[in-house]
Amino acid sequence: MRPAKGGMFANSTRPVCVGPKFSRFFAANYVPALHVAAAHGADVTLPLGLAANEGSWGQSRMARTQNNVFGATPNGVDGVTYSSPASAWQNWGRQWGKRIDGVGSDADLFLQRLAADNQHAAGAIDKRGPYNTQKTESHGDPDWMSKSRKTIDSVRKRLPFWFASGC
Repeated sequence: MRPAKGGMFANSTRPVCVGPKFSRFFAANYVPALHVAAAHGADVTLPLGLAANEGSWGQSRMARTQNNVFGATPNGVDGVTYSSPASAWQNWGRQWGKRIDGVGSDADLFLQRLAADNQHAAGAIDKRGPYNTQKTESHGDPDWMSKSRKTIDSVRKRLPFWFASGC
């Protein structure tokens, strides 16, 4: 039986559960992501999808042991340890929030702004390099943008079911 709109099975009043992995991810990250997204005029599914992609839905070693929901590795090797997922989200908002100002629900614009290399760009809003290097020689992922987009789409499909079911 396929889920119908609103998180219910067709001909049923029973909510659809998104599963424990996704439920844990949303429970730990939705509120802090909402604060960051709201402060920057972005749909919450955009940064949630990014974190889900980069932190393997909260299952990566860094997400589990360091509260590092984005897998941040400033020196390319060691992951940053945060006191809580909320502190990781606050830090992400401080570092990258200006780039997502006003993107609304446009996933492509969100990802393009993060991927921009502003180090030498005249008039740029910051002087940071690209959010996630796509160069394989520096351990980046050349498919980062397409993987992030797919995960954002997955968050957009799952989040309403999580709200409806509570699980």
